[in-house]
Amino acid sequence: MYNIFPTQIGIYDIPYDKKLIYEVMKDYKLDPISVLNGSKSSYLTETGTKFLHDNRLKELVYNIYLRLDDYTNNLSLVPCDISSSWFNNMDDGGNVALHRHQGSVISGALYVDVSKNPSPLKFKNPLIPYKMMELYTDDPNYHHFIDVYPGLLILFPSWLEHETLPQKGIRSVVSFNTLHKGANIDNII
Repeated sequence: MYNIFPTQIGIYDIPYDKKLIYEVMKDYKLDPISVLNGSKSSYLTETGTKFLHDNRLKELVYNIYLRLDDYTNNLSLVPCDISSSWFNNMDDGGNVALHRHQGSVISGALYVDVSKNPSPLKFKNPLIPYKMMELYTDDPNYHHFIDVYPGLLILFPSWLEHETLPQKGIRSVVSFNTLHKGANIDNII
């Protein structure tokens, strides 16, 4: 038996300065966004999708690029650049609705802060629509859960749908999307 068609997820521990990230976050406006329930994001604000472009975060961005380059190399993908970035702050009971990241190659999430026993990141199996007639005697693996913790960087294909269940406590996450180096989003979409 061979397992084929897996979806590769990059799981990395990354050094970061939580105090500095929170200091930079103070300079950004937060608004509710439809995909986040009980949470706020910098995503829809005027400068909100340029969070990792802030010069104060150069060392963090460098460490993210080391992992992003490792991930794309392992998948034989053309290298990627961060095209947009933002952060989400979740309150107790908040969750992220099922979604994907349109107009991006690789997406990433850096968990800056989470409460004890946080809700895991839940990925939906992309093969479900093609399993039209199968009946299972055991768990068909429709979802995959990844436990999250501070300093965890998760990289994944942007087409992969994901969500979180209601959060116990708080969660702060820096998220980003990418394009292949030299690509222009206006020429793609």
